[in-house]
Amino acid sequence: MASSARSRRPRGSIDPERILDGAFALARETGLANLSMAELAARLDVGVTSIYWHVTNKDELLRRMAAKAIARLDEMLPRPDGRPPQEWRAYLAEYFALQRAILAQDSLLSDLTAVKDARYDQEGFDTAYRGLEAVIRYLVAAGFGALDAWHLYSSLSLYTEGFVGAERRRAATAFPPEGLRQLGLLDPDGTPLIASLVQHEGISIDLTGDAAFTAGLATILDGAGHRRSPAEAG
Repeated sequence: MASSARSRRPRGSIDPERILDGAFALARETGLANLSMAELAARLDVGVTSIYWHVTNKDELLRRMAAKAIARLDEMLPRPDGRPPQEWRAYLAEYFALQRAILAQDSLLSDLTAVKDARYDQEGFDTAYRGLEAVIRYLVAAGFGALDAWHLYSSLSLYTEGFVGAERRRAATAFPPEGLRQLGLLDPDGTPLIASLVQHEGISIDLTGDAAFTAGLATILDGAGHRRSPAEAG
């Protein structure tokens, strides 16, 4: 009796990099939460056991995916190497505006690099913190104390991640509506200033938008400037 099972690739024909590439492709289609080892095996045309020769379990797979995502993000973000220290403000504005754009366009990259997932392996930690070390060192050269530099980066990073999360929720729910349609949600007598801002300044009542992000970034950077050493100001 002929077997109905489809033929499998030999065990040696699969490797960790191919597994990761397949996992990324599948997660982009199904979402990271729905990624399963069985579906990954089917996509790669191998048995699940073949994957387990290279990846112990799903948690390890997610950690490896996170490490690769961190490396990709690190490659795309601007490095401070060779930048004059006095240009720290322009550098940070460029860095976090680009980070927001990258994470907004790639939800999988955003999910995998989010601290809340806590799935970094040693490779992921090393990549992330080497990049962070370079930025902290640059800010110290610009006149910040090491602790102030750390807090500045932390504030900007969490601000950017939070902003991306809020914009992803808006995209997923289509709420609140855009433009003047937001006025239908407001009590004009109870919130006249907000209603005026919607009508005349084009704000979004969920606090998102390009103008809001840029203004918030500038506010953080303005405040940070006062914490620099007077000898380095300029």
